[in-house]
Amino acid sequence: GLFQVAYMNVAYFGRNRMIFDTKDTSGLICPFKGEAAEEWLSRNHGFCYELQVPKAMRSQVNELMQSDLKMLLPGYRAHVEKRQRKCLVLVRTSNTDKIKSSGGQPSYHFDATQGSLTNESIKLLCGELNIIYLHHLPTPVIDETGYTGNVDLGIEANMQHVDELNDALAAYDLKLEPKEREIDVLVISANKNQP
Repeated sequence: GLFQVAYMNVAYFGRNRMIFDTKDTSGLICPFKGEAAEEWLSRNHGFCYELQVPKAMRSQVNELMQSDLKMLLPGYRAHVEKRQRKCLVLVRTSNTDKIKSSGGQPSYHFDATQGSLTNESIKLLCGELNIIYLHHLPTPVIDETGYTGNVDLGIEANMQHVDELNDALAAYDLKLEPKEREIDVLVISANKNQP
């Protein structure tokens, strides 16, 4: 989790955009739930981290955190690299513009059975799918609509099921398609220089 936050200046790295290049992931990934997870955290796996900087250094926060993690977690190294991965790519299926916003107060709402955007970026939809609703899939969601303007759309579907999402998105000539793409991934590896 700390590495995910430290590299958020590059992209949002959900579990499906992370690679663990180490034989033993037991120090990185909690295999338990509930009380067992709390015990796992208390046994040298949980950390508290805070970084305060002056306003003038706000743009350097991620780099500073990355540097701190190198020092505080010497057993691991993290870096971003390009890798070919299967993705769910959001595409337009026609040249007809069915999503152009008619203006108004920007707003959005998502829950398990519906989502709506009013005068917002379509990237918000991809973000919600990546972070909340489709994070359990091995395929990150990538926006390839090429749409730069704000959009209006409303979908009613089980937000965790791609087929239902596609049925709802079809009204806007949008679709989530499985495709191979070269994307940034966060690679966490064991530091071989450590004893």
